[in-house]
Order: sequence, then structure tokens, then C-alpha cells
Amino acid sequence: ILKDQILIFSTTWAECVNHVQLLLERFQRAGQTVNPIKCALEKSETCHLGHIISDKQVKPKVGKVQAVLECPQPHTKVQVQSTLGLTGYYQKFIPHYASIVAPLTDLTKK
Repeated sequence: ILKDQILIFSTTWAECVNHVQLLLERFQRAGQTVNPIKCALEKSETCHLGHIISDKQVKPKVGKVQAVLECPQPHTKVQVQSTLGLTGYYQKFIPHYASIVAPLTDLTKK
């Protein structure tokens, strides 16, 4: 069982305590343990899978945006596919993404 990077969102401290208790009970039933040193409670913002997540928004991590901005111009089909993979991960943050990358997507079909 992979149990790294578990996020629990709660709107109140009491709700958080309840959520954590339920999670710990499930781990216990599965015979799993949790290292309390690796736990972080009551965070208003966290970084998870290249995103910065808060109670107000989800946004891409600055370093990841920079990587997209600095991505070299692709010259081969494999490079185009790589570029689409890199940018596609953040497509929800790019308005009209499908229209923008349509010419590149067409290149991968040939």
C-alpha cells in the first residue's frame, strides 16, 4: 500500500480531527502505520503533485510554470509529444488549451 502524499481537506478543526481519526482507523484495520514526524496538520496551503493547493484555489507550482515557459521549441515528433505531455499536465490553467495546441497535436498524427 502506497500511503505517501495523503491530503485531507477539512473546513474546521473538529472536522479535521474526525477525518484524521477515520483515516488512522482505516490504516490500523489494514495493518499499516503512519509516521507522525512526516505528518503536517493545520496547513493553509500545501504543494502536491506540482500544484499549490489552498482553501481558496489550486494553482501550478511556480517552478513548473517556468519549465513550461522555458521549454525549447520542438523539432521532431518525439519532441512535440514531449512538449504536449509537459503542457498537457497544466492544461486546466491554460484557457483554450486544445485550440492552442491543435497544430502540434496534428503533427503527432502524421
